[in-house]
Amino acid sequence: MKVFADFHLHSKFARATSQDMDLENIAKWGKIKGLDIIGTGDFSHPKWFSEIKSKLQPLSGHGIYEYAGMKFMLTTEISTIYQQDKQTRKVHH
Repeated sequence: MKVFADFHLHSKFARATSQDMDLENIAKWGKIKGLDIIGTGDFSHPKWFSEIKSKLQPLSGHGIYEYAGMKFMLTTEISTIYQQDKQTRKVHH
């Protein structure tokens, strides 16, 4: 079974991101692109998380949610910053 997903996107609350990146538009364009599931992006942002909680409906009890006929999974990015060989290293995940 093939699943088409996009787990790397940002919400309207991220810097330099369109204010149109709300759940309505993310779901709409996900359908147009033929995606089966989309990551929420930035779920740790307080205002975005509040919007997510008010609109997404649990689908399976296993971390999959639904809104406007599109499946969502909570996602975010992290930056790992550490020292190695006396140099600061940064990895963006």
